[in-house]
Parts: sequence; structure tokens; C-alpha cells
Amino acid sequence: MKSIYFPPNITCLQPQQSKILSFIKLRLVIIISIGVIQLFTTRVYSQTENLTLSFENTTIRDVLLEIEEQTDFFILYNSKVVDVDKTVNFNVENSSIYATLDKLFTGTEIIYVVVDQQIVLKNKSLQEKRIITGILLDEQNEPVIGATVVIKGTTTGTITGIDGKFSIEIPDDATVLVFSFVGMGTQEVTIVDQTEINLIMEESALDLEEVIVIGYGVQRKIDVTGSVSVVSGESINNSPVIGVDQAIQGRISGVRTTQTTGQPGESVNVRIRGVGTIGDNDPLYIIDGVPTKDGMNVVSPAEIESISILKDAASAAIYGARSANGVVLITTKKGKQGAPRITYNGYVGLQTHGKLIDMADTKGYVATYNEAVENDNAMVTSAILKRKPIPFDPDTLANVDHLKEIFRPAIIQSHQLSISGGSENSTYNLSFDYLNQDGIVKATDYERFKIRTSITTQVSEKLKTGINLNLINSKRNLITSSGHFY
Repeated sequence: MKSIYFPPNITCLQPQQSKILSFIKLRLVIIISIGVIQLFTTRVYSQTENLTLSFENTTIRDVLLEIEEQTDFFILYNSKVVDVDKTVNFNVENSSIYATLDKLFTGTEIIYVVVDQQIVLKNKSLQEKRIITGILLDEQNEPVIGATVVIKGTTTGTITGIDGKFSIEIPDDATVLVFSFVGMGTQEVTIVDQTEINLIMEESALDLEEVIVIGYGVQRKIDVTGSVSVVSGESINNSPVIGVDQAIQGRISGVRTTQTTGQPGESVNVRIRGVGTIGDNDPLYIIDGVPTKDGMNVVSPAEIESISILKDAASAAIYGARSANGVVLITTKKGKQGAPRITYNGYVGLQTHGKLIDMADTKGYVATYNEAVENDNAMVTSAILKRKPIPFDPDTLANVDHLKEIFRPAIIQSHQLSISGGSENSTYNLSFDYLNQDGIVKATDYERFKIRTSITTQVSEKLKTGINLNLINSKRNLITSSGHFY
């Protein structure tokens, strides 16, 4: 009989334990084999199954349904992301599922992902977005609340919360984020592969040191204690407006401008912080230090350097009771030292009325009127009180579209030409302004021609003289009952 040697580290299994272990091993082998066979079967199916499709002028939805019919795949998509109602002409022959989908969505942003026997359609552009978070602090390490974070060149952005934190989703092609806040300098950060951006926002000394016009002269904005709002001439020149009233419309808080009619050349009513007095509620206009009650038609928008509006009662200490409804300080452009400079600013536009009520023609009006007469007469027994219908006779009843006869597309044009310059001791500014506005109602128009001259001379170190001269010639053709037509 042979003897069996067992090393010290090996323990001999009893016969019963050996049978159990063998059974477990056998089951594991069977399970693994089945999994491999299933995986192999799925892969072989997905790679070898071919499709033959032929569609003309049909929707992508129908194509996807046919793919599901010919295969065991289920196609999942969001109709708000994938335009399945798009009409296509589509033909494939003996094509794999992958080649078929590639051809179907060629030239689009749609991609697909295969998960087992499910195909998920996605928008590529939506997948290429990432989120950048961060926090904005000031120089005292306090959170900056309400700061604006915008993707440069777009209107996509967000604002920081009460803790100074922000979170913004950006597309893959975004390159720069712009951070801004009132009274602080704007910062731009180039995006590489960051997921977090933390910044220290610095105060903008330029805004605080800005010089604005007030009643007694000029002051730095940081030193002003009253309520003063400013509109720069640069922002006014970028808008096609014909008067000072339109230049401040919608630009300043607490200032309401309303236009009662649409007559050509008609000014608007300006109210600063509502109605302040019982009688006249118009503000006082100060043009280069000269008070006037009609500041709207004296100065052209192209001639304005800046507009300052004094809103509170402090202005009454300077200008008296006339300023009870506020003060509009207008500073016009002056000549600057240097060679002569010629500037032209103009525009031409077309004015039209809004949506009008559809009017009935003669035949339709007569038919409707006679129907109303017939209905009314059914309730009246007296022949005297019965209404008379209108006999329809095309030869005697005119067919006129009265609105078409009244309204018209109206041209408006404005041209400004200025010449300015000066030497070390003298400066000049000469401007010409022409405005022609046709009304949308025929036979109405407004024409204005204006010349303005401003000359300043430094006579001595303590003496400066100047002259401002305005010549205005205007002509208006209006309809007296304009309130019924505009």
C-alpha cells in the first residue's frame, strides 16, 4: 500500500467536504459560462443585425419607430431636446444600427448612447456644459451681495447670494467670465479648466471721484449729500431721440415722463417724484446756468454734455419756489483746445401706427346694420317707431377705408453738424441742427432748424468771458382735434 505525504501547511479534506467544494466550483463555472455566452450573444447581435429602410418626406419619429420594429432596441429621447417632428428623406440598405443612427443625425447636435438594448438620444451641446462656482469678497473680506457674473459676449449670467457665493453653468466654448458690481471695478477672468473661482472685488475710485454738476457748481459724487441723478451725453447720443425729455425717459429713478399725444414735435410731461404742487408741476430747467421753463426745445440731444436732476427739497434753497418740482440741470458741450474738429450725427427713420381695428367694407356694414334693424323691429309694434334698413346699392354707397385715408407711414430725419476747437485762451463750438418729422396722420408735420454758438475766452487768470447764442426756427402743422386721432 502506497502512503500519501501531506506537507505541514496543507490540510487534508475529508471526503464529504471535498464533494461539497467540487459542487460549488461546478456551479460557479456554469454561471460564468452562461454570462459569457449571453454577453457574446448580445454583442454579436448588435454588431451583425442589419437594417433596410426607405422613407420619403417622413418624420424622424416614424424612422425611429421603424428601427424599433426591425430590432429589439428601445429608443429613448426627450421631444424638447430631439426634434422628432423634423421631415427627412432617409434610405439605408443592410446597415448596422450604429451606421443607421449616424446617418440619420448627420449635421445635428444629437448623439446616442447604447445601454444594453436601450438607445438614449441626447443633445451634444447640452452635454458639453459645466458648472463653475465661487465666492466674491470685498477688501474687508465681507461677501459681495448681488454682484453680477456674466459670460462675456452673452446675456447669460447670475448674481451672488447673501453669502457672496455664485454658481453658473457655462458652455464648453465660453472663454471669459465678467464680474461687476456698483461702485467696484469690473474684473474679467479667463476660463481654462477651473471649476471654482474666488475673487476680491476692489472699489472703483473712478466712480467715486466722478465730478457731477449741482446747483452751486460741481462736486465729486462721493461728496454729494442730496439726491442727484446724472445722464451722460455719450449715452444720449447713442439713442435716436429728438428732445431732452426723450433723452431722460426711462433712465432715472423717480422721474416719470408721459406723452399725452403723438403729434409731431410734441414734448412730454416730466414729473420728478410725483406731483409736488397744486398748479404747474413742471420742473425748472437750468441750461448752462440760465433758468428757463421750456428746456425741452431749446437744446438738441447732440449738444448735451450731461444732464443732472436734483430731486429733493435741497434744490429750493438755491433756486427758490420755482424748483419745488425739481430741477433739471443741462450742461451743453463746449469747445476744447486743439485743431478744429468736425462732427456729424444723424439718422433717418420710419414711423408707423400700431395694430388697428379691422374695419368693415360697405357691403358688410350694410348687412350687419340691416340685421340689427330687423332684430330691433321684431320687438316694435308701431310702424312709426320702426327703424329703416339701408338699401344696398353699390352705385350710390361709397366703399372707403377711412383709416387708410387718414394714416400714412411717416418719415423722421435728424441731422447735426458741429465744429469745435480752440487755442490756449479761447475755445469755440458751433453747431447746426435740422429736424423734420412727418406725422402718421396726413397733413401733420414738424420742422425745426437750430444754430447754436458757444465761445469762451480766458481774459486773465481771474476773468473768463463767454457767450452762448441759440437761434431756433420751427414750424408745425397740426390737427386741432389731435386727441381723437393720436
